[in-house]
Formats: sequence, C-alpha cells, structure tokens
Amino acid sequence: MSKPLVTVVNGPAAGAGLGLAILGDIVLASEAAHFTSAYTAIGMTPDGGTSWLLPRLIGLRRAQEMVLTNRRIGAREAEAIGLVSRVVPASDLRSVEDEITTALDRGAMAATGKARWLLRTSYERSLADHLAIEAQSIVQAASMPEGQAGIASFLNRRK
Repeated sequence: MSKPLVTVVNGPAAGAGLGLAILGDIVLASEAAHFTSAYTAIGMTPDGGTSWLLPRLIGLRRAQEMVLTNRRIGAREAEAIGLVSRVVPASDLRSVEDEITTALDRGAMAATGKARWLLRTSYERSLADHLAIEAQSIVQAASMPEGQAGIASFLNRRK
C-alpha cells in the first residue's frame, strides 16, 4: 500500500487484534488501551505477521516475553517501548486522529508512500545499498510534479 496507515486503539488489542493494531505506520492509543499476544494462552501461535513485526518494533527480548507469557502491556508502557506512536486521552483520540490524517492527506502522497516503503524495507539491505536506493528515490521525487512544487515552495518560503 503506498498510502500511510493510521491505526487507533481505544481498548484491548489481543491476538489478531494486536497484529492489526501494530500494522499502522502511526499507532494512536488511548489511556484505556492494552495489548496482549494471547495466542499461547489458547494453544495457538501468532499469525498475521505479528511474530515478524513485533520484534522489529519492540526488540526480540520484549517480543519473546510478550508472546511467550501473554503479559498485558498497558498503553503507557506500549508507548515507552515503541509498540505505539503516541498515547492520548480517550476524549482527544478522534481529534488527534483527524489532525494526523488531515496532515497526511495534505502532504505529498507519492513522496509519503515512497518514504513509507523506504522505512519498511530498510531492514532488508545494508546501509550502503539502502543509501543508493535513497539517492535514486530522491532524484525521482525531485523530477515529479509534487517534488518540483515542494522545492519551489521551500525556496520561495511558502507552504
């Protein structure tokens, strides 16, 4: 998907719900949110990419503890360990979501999509290889209409 995904959690995210919640590029959680693997508690194993993404977000040791023991992670701890992007009061959740999605919608969508791809695939290659791909990407972006408009706006000190 070339567009960023914002996920919002306002309660429990367990099992497949955990996997869906953490798929977001930006993950907002209310103070009432909590996260549990839950799979091994019912004799199952993680699915939906959870066992691939979770260690990349919070590290192998934390992921092992979370999946193997089914320990519940509260919203504030989830923010501290990088499981979610931000915790906000439940009363502000929709307005913060709207603020973020509006900002994303107003942005340069092709560049945002490519930046999303660069971040997601950065684990697949060496730094030298990734730098070469970044260089290709920025040259390509600079030749596109949205890149040219962005550069002109920057040089002319416009939004």
